[in-house]
Amino acid sequence: MIIDRFDVAMEEKGAAKLSDTNRGLITVITLIAALVLSRVGVVTLIEQGYSYLSYGFILFYLLPTLLVGGYKIIKHKDK
Repeated sequence: MIIDRFDVAMEEKGAAKLSDTNRGLITVITLIAALVLSRVGVVTLIEQGYSYLSYGFILFYLLPTLLVGGYKIIKHKDK
């Protein structure tokens, strides 16, 4: 859970573990952040991000691979 990660990070820095009050506060802040992100439309943002990543993949990786590979196949076909 998120709170356990905070506890581990605090221990690594040499600080004491979180108190119950701090654990509750982190839980409330996390829930409020999740609520705000759901209202903003984070799912739509992620969906658009993956769409742009796939277009970038096609443009910068797949298309050059097909063009260069096709060219080399045609060029070396006679050999």
